[in-house]
Amino acid sequence: MTKRLSVPLAWKNLTHNRVRMSLFCAGIGFAVVLMFLQLGCYNALLDSSVLLIDRLRAPLVLVSKQQTTILLHSPIARDQLIRATGVAGVASTHPVYLEYATTILRNANPEERERDPAQSIRVIGVDPTAYLLNFPQLDPNNPESRTYHLELQGRVLFDRRSKHKSGAPQGTTVYGRLEEGTQTELSSQRIVVVGLFELGVDFGTDGTLIVSTNTFRQIVRPGLYGPSMDDVDIGLVRLHPEADVRQVQRDLQQLFGDGIDVLTKEEFMEREKGFWRRNTPIGAVFGFGMFMGFLVGLVICYQILSTDIRDNLSAYATLRAIGYPNAYLTRIVFEESVLLAVLGFIPGVLFSWGMYEFLADWSDLPLRLTPLRLSFIFALTLLMCVISGILAVRQAMQADPAEVF
Repeated sequence: MTKRLSVPLAWKNLTHNRVRMSLFCAGIGFAVVLMFLQLGCYNALLDSSVLLIDRLRAPLVLVSKQQTTILLHSPIARDQLIRATGVAGVASTHPVYLEYATTILRNANPEERERDPAQSIRVIGVDPTAYLLNFPQLDPNNPESRTYHLELQGRVLFDRRSKHKSGAPQGTTVYGRLEEGTQTELSSQRIVVVGLFELGVDFGTDGTLIVSTNTFRQIVRPGLYGPSMDDVDIGLVRLHPEADVRQVQRDLQQLFGDGIDVLTKEEFMEREKGFWRRNTPIGAVFGFGMFMGFLVGLVICYQILSTDIRDNLSAYATLRAIGYPNAYLTRIVFEESVLLAVLGFIPGVLFSWGMYEFLADWSDLPLRLTPLRLSFIFALTLLMCVISGILAVRQAMQADPAEVF
């Protein structure tokens, strides 16, 4: 005789009324969406702060110990990069220049200038032949490369993901609709857009230009006032293939002492994120939002389980009357808790993914559903439902066998 598979009682309790089960899943899914949105926005703000750092093509970076964030100008001397080349294992060093106070005019036409005020933009100065930033437009082996064009004076690459202008047509940024071939002005000097790349905005940056060091010297730091080209914002250190990264890092740190930090790219990213965690309320704001989402889900799940137990109270009393122990009743309630967590998490994830896509397109922030973040929210959802089960199971324990008569 073929053995029939038994269906768990917990599953039958939840699914015997499909409409009510759908409402249960929607309730749990709502809490899941709340937590995903809070976590997504929190991580998007932190991730946006390291978008540029993540594009650096070097295992080690040199930055001033006084530099708390790349938004603030705290340079190191270019001579220090030359000193670093004498350390064993170092193949080459390269300066990266950053300016945030430079002004771009949306259009060189005087009539347009009066109507469209100037906007602040970040300008990155690099050697275009060294492939220092991980963009196809700077890769000499990529068909999209604009390396040769960028070497010409006054040529720039523009970030197509710069901040969008509210109410303007799609693709229009706060700097106007800049496309390849557009002529405009930067610090009152004519520039030509020779290509577009994709980076994105962050806490203090609405848009980005990439220029050669020669163009940076001529337009951004002409050497009359303010910082000069001897002031390097980020130093990139490239190593020989056989070099040990950690050993070279220790040797460089010993060489420079306390004035300069020698960091791996991952350490540099974590330091930048740490600044925003410590100096802004985003952690507290979004942490409170996640707690509220968790609390809402806890209440919803408790109400679901309590309602289900009340509706089936006579059934639980019957089980106790025929000898089933309290441990069995507890297991049923906990199985329902886990099923609710899974069934509510699936639609919650799907809806959250759609919200992430919409918000990322609307805000230009990098909202990502990573496996780690999925696992974290699922663990919270499971914990939320299990706690609800612990609170609700007491009703099943109190089911009086006399109620069956």
